[in-house]
This record gives sequence, C-alpha cells and structure tokens, in this order.
Amino acid sequence: MYPRLVIDLKKIKNNLDKITELVKGSNCSLMIVTKGYCADLEIYKILENSNIDYLADSRIQNLKEYEGTSKERVLLRLPMNSEVDEVVKHSDISLNSEMKTIRNLNEAALKQNKKHKILLMIDLGDLREGIFFRNEEEIYTTVEEILQLKNIDLFGLGVNLTCYGAVIPKRDNLSVLVEIAEKIEHKYNIKLNMISGGNSSSVYLIDKKELPEGINKLRVDEASLLGGETAYSQKLEAV
Repeated sequence: MYPRLVIDLKKIKNNLDKITELVKGSNCSLMIVTKGYCADLEIYKILENSNIDYLADSRIQNLKEYEGTSKERVLLRLPMNSEVDEVVKHSDISLNSEMKTIRNLNEAALKQNKKHKILLMIDLGDLREGIFFRNEEEIYTTVEEILQLKNIDLFGLGVNLTCYGAVIPKRDNLSVLVEIAEKIEHKYNIKLNMISGGNSSSVYLIDKKELPEGINKLRVDEASLLGGETAYSQKLEAV
C-alpha cells in the first residue's frame, strides 16, 4: 500500500451543482475558489461547463491555466506591486485595499489597453485585509482616488471573515458592508455591481434565511469540495 489521493469527479460535480443551486437561488452570483484543485484539468472542465460565474484563485499560475475560459477570472489575494502586469493580464478582477497597488494596476492596465476591475476590501473586524470599517474618511478618500483612475473600474466591495480573527459572518456585520456600499453609491452617484459577502463561512446564512439583502456574491471553496460550511463546521443541508 502507498499513500494516494482519490478524486471523485462525480461527487465534486454533485456538490458543485447543489452549491450553485443554493447560492444562486439566494440571488447571489457564485465565485468558485480553485486553489484547492491546483488547476486540475479534469475539475476545471466541470467548472467550465457549470453555471458558476467566476473562477477565483490566490495563485496567478493557476489563473494562467484558465486562459480561454468563459468565466471571469479573479485574483483572490492582494496583488504584489511586482506582479501587477501579470495580474492585469491573467485576471479580470482583483481584491485590493492598498492605494499604491491600485495605482500600479492602473498603469499596467493602461499599458495593456485594458480596464481592470477591483473589489475594494473592507475589514469588518477579522483583521485579515481591507480598510477598517470605522475609518469612513479613509474609505471615502480611497474611493475618490480610485474613481479618478481611467483604467480601473471600482466594481464593488468585499470582505473576508472567519480567516484570521475568527469573526463569524452574521446578518448584523454583513449589513454594515451593505450600508457602506449604499453610502458610497449615494455620495458618488455610482453603482457598485458586486457586494461580496465572504466565503464558505457565509453560506450557512442562506440556509437560515439571514443573508442580508444587498449581498450579491459569495466566494466558495470548501463548501463545494466537502459539502460543509466553515463558520461552525457543519454539513450543509442542501449538499
């Protein structure tokens, strides 16, 4: 006997179909996180032929493998300044909160004759990434500068929870993200297309019918792979 990893494609597809039905049935678009698959070609084929909306990964090398996909590609982590050219080339959307990096992405997009979409990350207390939600002035100052960049599209806002600080997604804290988005839209007369309410730890709120109206996208990895949410490590009823 020897160690081996057995990948059951039928089970992966079954989980994916049920998660897609659950998330999209709550009026959210679905971003599947693929870093757990390491860009495996057979799993990618399942994703490509599914009804998901986005392929997301923290590794640019994996995003390169999805060249030609019909889905939009998303870089999940904050980009390094040294790799902005590759970020713009191999992803349609990236998650950001550092203004210096956003300026550099703008320059890279200008050189490539592209408009690069970003999600501005807001920290609701988990302390992993983003502008702290109580620093409204910093949020507004950042938004104002982003809106001046011709090759950057402020596509929406995002949050990470249950990552570093173990903050559990709740109706109350995710409603704060929605409120910040509404204030930005009103103040600057713009439309934010995406309000990303977290990862697999937010999925349980759909089952409880407590996902706030206004959250319109979730980033899902473990729930599609293993069929469970990551807030309380419980199996999802729908999967």
